[in-house]
Amino acid sequence: MKKLLSNENIEITSAGLSAIDGMEASRWAQEVMQERGIDISQHRARNLSEKDVEEADLILTMSLSQKREIIERFPSVKDKVFLITELAFPGISSAIMEYERLFERIQQEKERLLSLERDRLEALKRRYEELKKELMATEREISLILSRIEDQLYPQLMQLRRLEEKLSMYEIQDPYGKGKEVYEKVAQDLEDILKLVSKRLKEEWFPNR
Repeated sequence: MKKLLSNENIEITSAGLSAIDGMEASRWAQEVMQERGIDISQHRARNLSEKDVEEADLILTMSLSQKREIIERFPSVKDKVFLITELAFPGISSAIMEYERLFERIQQEKERLLSLERDRLEALKRRYEELKKELMATEREISLILSRIEDQLYPQLMQLRRLEEKLSMYEIQDPYGKGKEVYEKVAQDLEDILKLVSKRLKEEWFPNR
């Protein structure tokens, strides 16, 4: 917009609704804009303020949700907030107005229905917070019990791990997701082991069946 209206006596600024103040534009944003002859390497994000909206003559948003959020946060500027495509395509204004009226009616009806259930909702919220605290206390107690058991079993568990390490040389690894050389090694290991297994079966197991 600044480039297109560079000859006009107009001030154009941008701001976000959930921006991290001071953050620079993303790498891809910078590259895409650079290809259009616009350098935004010095651009820094900032959040929309009440001063911004009060001083602005016109506020343009990219989405309906952004427009709605600005109006909800700053109701007094309702008449100067527009979806950017509303100005490009005036014909859609009636559809947007219909959308906004319906949204407002839904919000009002939602508030009315909530008011009918407010006492029950508040009671349930309080109960939820109580249960959440109880659950957290229970989780802590479970954790403490399991930790005590783990501590008592520590010597045996260490012995188990040492045996696992010792026996790991007798395990055949799963080659799934690995390279061809791993599959070849597993195939060779299986072939060697199965020769021994079949020999033992013939010698010791089959005769006794």
